[in-house]
Amino acid sequence: MKLRLIVGELYHYFDCKFYNKEFKIVELKNAHIITDFLINVHKDFNLQSINHQFIFKYLMFQYDFWNDQEITGFGNHTRLGTIFSKKGYLRFQKALKNDKFSWYNAEKTLQDKYGINRSFLIRYRAKQKRDLTILSVDEESEKKIFEDGDVQLVHCIDSTTLFNHVSEVCMACPARVKCKRLLKVYYRSIYIDRGYEANIKEESSAEQVI
Repeated sequence: MKLRLIVGELYHYFDCKFYNKEFKIVELKNAHIITDFLINVHKDFNLQSINHQFIFKYLMFQYDFWNDQEITGFGNHTRLGTIFSKKGYLRFQKALKNDKFSWYNAEKTLQDKYGINRSFLIRYRAKQKRDLTILSVDEESEKKIFEDGDVQLVHCIDSTTLFNHVSEVCMACPARVKCKRLLKVYYRSIYIDRGYEANIKEESSAEQVI
């Protein structure tokens, strides 16, 4: 199940960062816990809307909670059953309905203290063997958060795989030229996969003429 793998990968990322361990994907011994968690989520959300961003938000809440508890009894590992427990999920549901809970502060705390950030999703995704020329639903929503093109560009650097000519949002963005240049710098392989390799060859030929 692809969704279960996504949950497992992000869980390992958070746990390794939280305990300052080298990040690596290992086989989960109690994968059924994630399956049970997803069944519970399905009762409250449309599973098709559950993506990397949703799981990141869930894990961000859980690890922020345990960070506030200052519990040291876990050693160097937080059990899968603790993070995806029914109690944990209920706490998450309450936080979603609580206007006073600051998601910004929770994310900033984890980023400043443990180096946990959303850009990992993009870097990790870029390394995977998947077709990055196809539009991603969650990325498209990230591209429409800010009206100011330059402000949105900064957000897109952290939250998307940047310019894609197939995207109507990208084609209408005033920062699309800058974004395409940054794509070549940050994700050269994606730049080529999306059919922009000719641009690189043209630039090389122009440099030789000069």
